[in-house]
Amino acid sequence: MSGLYSIATYLSRKIEKIFRKSLLFTIIFSFARFIENQWVNSYFKSLYPNEKFLSFFKKNNIVKNHIFHPIIIVLTFSIFLILSLSPISFDLQISIAIAFISFIVGSVIIPKYFFKNYTKDSFIKFNPKDVYSIGFCLILIGVLFFFISIASVGGVPLLKPSLRYGLKPILTMPVFLMIPGIGLIGSVYLDKFKRGILSRSQVRFRFLVLVAFSGFFLFSLGYRTPIIASLLMMIIIGYYGKILAVWEVVIG
Repeated sequence: MSGLYSIATYLSRKIEKIFRKSLLFTIIFSFARFIENQWVNSYFKSLYPNEKFLSFFKKNNIVKNHIFHPIIIVLTFSIFLILSLSPISFDLQISIAIAFISFIVGSVIIPKYFFKNYTKDSFIKFNPKDVYSIGFCLILIGVLFFFISIASVGGVPLLKPSLRYGLKPILTMPVFLMIPGIGLIGSVYLDKFKRGILSRSQVRFRFLVLVAFSGFFLFSLGYRTPIIASLLMMIIIGYYGKILAVWEVVIG
């Protein structure tokens, strides 16, 4: 496993280095830094409510720390299905039951009996530069297969919905690698925030850019669920990383 990880990080760092030296990416990152500086120092940003807005949400421990607990998500999803007009299928009932059992085993039983003697320092720590490089390459692969996908059907499905039925899963599935890609890069930005390298405003801006970037390509293929997945993932990362205020998550 360590050998595969070493190969993956070596190749991803090489690829990232090559692309970062290119003129196109130099221009893109320079422009992004300029926009970021304008965002961070914008007067209008000061008009936006800060994290202390609607502070009464923080008084509730569940809302403050456990709003995305796996059990809560499964319960909410189950209630949503129960309230639906059409009865859910037997297969979906089985899936929900499996989800309950899996979450209980993974979040309660395994940590209690297998990791009770472990501390945070006992787990493997990854080099943020390696994580960023892998995420960068996953996004590149997604962008590459996006253009291959639209070339295979002769147009953009968003502009011509009938083209979506001609998309080949073998070409569109790699596009979804953007989702874990932006998640990995987002985690690196969060790590830099924790170490005081980036400000909270900078990380929030970069999260927005990552979500908008991936959303553009996924939406252009006519997909909606992957966009929700990427948005929800970044919201969860921002929530537990204290990048998003509790009131933003609750109201949003």
